[in-house]
Amino acid sequence: EMDLLKTRDKKSTEVARVLRNLGNVALINGDIKNAEKYFEDACEIYIQGSKLNHPKISRLYTSLGNIGIRKGNFSVATLNYEKAYTIINSVYTQEHVLMVRCMTDMGNVALNINDMESAERYFTNAHTILEKLEKPDPVLMLGIYIALAKIAHILQRRDMAQRHYVNACSIVTQATDTMSRKLSQLLVDLSDLALLLGDRVEAINFITRAKNRVESRFTDEHPDIVKVFQGMGKIDLDCCNFELAKENFLRALKIQQKFSSTEFEVASTLASLGNV
Repeated sequence: EMDLLKTRDKKSTEVARVLRNLGNVALINGDIKNAEKYFEDACEIYIQGSKLNHPKISRLYTSLGNIGIRKGNFSVATLNYEKAYTIINSVYTQEHVLMVRCMTDMGNVALNINDMESAERYFTNAHTILEKLEKPDPVLMLGIYIALAKIAHILQRRDMAQRHYVNACSIVTQATDTMSRKLSQLLVDLSDLALLLGDRVEAINFITRAKNRVESRFTDEHPDIVKVFQGMGKIDLDCCNFELAKENFLRALKIQQKFSSTEFEVASTLASLGNV
């Protein structure tokens, strides 16, 4: 595909496709800087070609929004997610899985900036639409239940938090190893949630399952395992196993530094080490 970039018109949609693929590969490998550049260049080609409402450009805006979250730049994330939402809303009906994804993306931004009212609205709307679809994506539903449980806990709605948590656990119980890569990351989120709700035993079970999934697919220094080590460190800290907690956070930090993680992500791990 790199050869294609040299031989084709730099403004062709085929080049934009290659740039998008290269961005996805860079993102998987933890190369945030180059991923962002590839996505931005691909966006520019679509815009110059007057393909402003093409569904593919909405995916690019979503990817740029995801990078914005990873960099802690939530205003940029919001701007890109809103652009993606505008395109999806103009192309598809309200009851489409891409609408659900847009709402969960914007809900995650709201959650990160502690706007619980907006976060709850986005995730509730996403849940309502997803339930109406013929075959709701279980991984997407899992993420929604985890977010709603976390929001309910923060708002001190304990019964509601528990209901969403039970629903999330039910999906995980039925999950298969063939489900998407994102399941591993959501298992870590579910482990964090279980710990938050005082269910340490299940927190350990979820983090162990996440670790096994990641290690069966990647090397022990792949960016995907950073979140696992962080989750393990949180459990160790909760158990007052300070040396183990420190070891796991340091392992996460080492991988982040190797793969050029964002300053925001590194700062989060450093803060966890400070807590230890």
